[in-house]
Amino acid sequence: MFVAIISILFLSSDISVAGFVGILIVCIGLFLISYSKNLSFNFRGFALAISTAILITAYTLVDWVGVRLSENGFSYIYWLFTLNGIPLLIIGLILKDGLRKRETYTFRSGIAAGVFATSSYAIVVWSMQFIEIAYVSSIREISIVFAAIIGMLFLFEKNAKSRIIPSILIVSGISVVYFQIL
Repeated sequence: MFVAIISILFLSSDISVAGFVGILIVCIGLFLISYSKNLSFNFRGFALAISTAILITAYTLVDWVGVRLSENGFSYIYWLFTLNGIPLLIIGLILKDGLRKRETYTFRSGIAAGVFATSSYAIVVWSMQFIEIAYVSSIREISIVFAAIIGMLFLFEKNAKSRIIPSILIVSGISVVYFQIL
């Protein structure tokens, strides 16, 4: 929602009313997927969540500006990952246990996770060249729905069924946004 508000107020984004409603539906779904009536309000958790949202908004806006100002979006993506990835690789090689405890992952799964994470964010940044940033940032929340499905079907999470309705809301909001792009 922060990206949508900033892009409307300061970046002159062309977001339709229906598109904004779609983004709002996605945000409501995201709120409901994390809501628990059994837990009381946690100010520290709330502060961390808002801080995370602000940081995600900041790097999303920076990447949007970067990919739009570059003459070649693939070049921007290449340099983004090169300048971020090489220092992390060096740190991982220098540290005794790498960036995580070695018992928690295998080398193969670490490489696969890195390739998938890098590829998915590269697609997000690439799409920022062509689509309004608020739409891109809401569409990428489909990953939350995938996580809910994985949690229900493969991890057998206890509260997975409570995520069905919020997941439907997220998909509905993304559908509304998608039809604004066409």
